[in-house]
Amino acid sequence: MIQGFLTGITSYRFTEARFHVANTGVAVFTDPPSRISQRFSFDQIEHFIDIIVSPHVCTDMPFGENRLKLFDGTILFVPNTIRNMAPSRIINQCHTFCEENVPGFSPFKSSSLSKILEICKASSRKSLQWLNYFAADGGEAFDSLTTMVENLNLSSDLTKRLCDNLKRSRQYLKSDFKTHISKCSSIADHCATCELSDIKNSDGREVCDYLHDAYCVDCEMLASTLSDIESLIKEQSDNKEVTERFLTVFHNYTDSIHNWNCHLLRSVNQDMAREYLLNSLPDDGVFIYLD
Repeated sequence: MIQGFLTGITSYRFTEARFHVANTGVAVFTDPPSRISQRFSFDQIEHFIDIIVSPHVCTDMPFGENRLKLFDGTILFVPNTIRNMAPSRIINQCHTFCEENVPGFSPFKSSSLSKILEICKASSRKSLQWLNYFAADGGEAFDSLTTMVENLNLSSDLTKRLCDNLKRSRQYLKSDFKTHISKCSSIADHCATCELSDIKNSDGREVCDYLHDAYCVDCEMLASTLSDIESLIKEQSDNKEVTERFLTVFHNYTDSIHNWNCHLLRSVNQDMAREYLLNSLPDDGVFIYLD
């Protein structure tokens, strides 16, 4: 009936008009709410770029290069790189790092960081052969230990717990462990000075002022898990020869994991020394790095 008097009116417009009268009043004009679009902050962008190009996240490849074309037509050749972690893991670590170390700094939301990662392309890590033998051998050792645990005659709950611990420890060494390493730390496993000092050679020894009275949950979990697996192997068979053969294989795997751990400590320690040299380099100085 109303449409016969008011041309162009629809059911939606009629409902919206009644809603406006009920909430605002008759013939009362309201200003639409302002929508503010916030641009990216350069500090936020630089902070995240520093994270994704750091050695902790990114690894340079010894072969291949990409072409980067700028707005003015200039073409830059950039070496190929691979990322050591999945995008979601990188974003979570960025937020965690800001919460723990930069309380007043507000990073981008996950969606914005995902967009930046999508634009800043890099290869995904599928295999570390020919790039990092320590990480490749350590990863294979974790896989082999998981298979060894599954082949032991254990209960399903115990097998699941040990396999989950191995998986979590492997992920910890791949990602968070390097961020926990420092020159001196109250946790012995994170202290580069303590772990890299040679107790048999005074020239390669350095004293740390910390007491090392704290511990890391993840490092302790890895040590206890390996100790539990070794004890279970010894209990599995009464045949001494079979047990010794299994223990030899087990110790080869643990040595690969230990070498990976030591390699990470050395890498972080070398990065700290390199950063110190670059910061103290004079304007007319030259830094030559042979790898």
